[in-house]
Amino acid sequence: MEVFRYCFPFQNSLQHELSLIITAGTMEWFDRMITDITKPRLRSDEDVLHSTSELVYVLIADAQSAVKYYNPIFESTVKLAFYHISFKKIDSKLMDIVIKALEEELGEQIYQSPLKLFESNEPDSADIAAFAFSAEQTSLSLFELYLSLNELAKYKIYVNETQRSNLKINQYYLYFGVALKKWLSIARNKLLHRIEYFLDKDKIETSLSLTSTTNNKFTSSSLDISNCFTQMTQFWRRLDHCDRDIDEQSQYCCSTNPN
Repeated sequence: MEVFRYCFPFQNSLQHELSLIITAGTMEWFDRMITDITKPRLRSDEDVLHSTSELVYVLIADAQSAVKYYNPIFESTVKLAFYHISFKKIDSKLMDIVIKALEEELGEQIYQSPLKLFESNEPDSADIAAFAFSAEQTSLSLFELYLSLNELAKYKIYVNETQRSNLKINQYYLYFGVALKKWLSIARNKLLHRIEYFLDKDKIETSLSLTSTTNNKFTSSSLDISNCFTQMTQFWRRLDHCDRDIDEQSQYCCSTNPN
């Protein structure tokens, strides 16, 4: 850096010049990724969501490389946080793409308050056709996009703490309120259906065991139902939702059963 100042006394600092280069290079690369991944396959809403997820996966892979290789080199040689610069620059443009994709899939519902969405409970249903219809309406691609954004958002820790709170990706989960309610509704209804199935199965096994001398301390349904709740817990942890108010409300919705 001393040599740079000596050779270019009227130039900006080396860090400033490198920051401009990193910014320009990052945006050029990101625009190329957008063109290569999203543009060729814009045929339906499903394609838009899938290609947006692919774009996020590319950013995750790039983030891993940046954190593992580029950051240490830049910090040790020129005292510059490489990923802080690149992530901050990509953040806003990426979220604009994500929001546009969600608008095409869910419309203006993505701007509704997530907490208000949970104030109205959907009626219980143990009908498999209803589950299939709900699952079809809220596609796997939408769930994949949510999880990919959740993973990418973890790399915000490499952005300077003073600017971390300004990142748009911090609020990614707010746009999935409608989808989140549907996912939880599907999971809850499937859980209720499986519980009813296991209890009916228990009745048959109990009637058959009346003629036998077995002395079971628990029924098979107790193990099956316990396993169902374990899977439900794992599902919620996988979502890793950031809004505590929604966490409490959704847990209440999933736990209550008017029957």
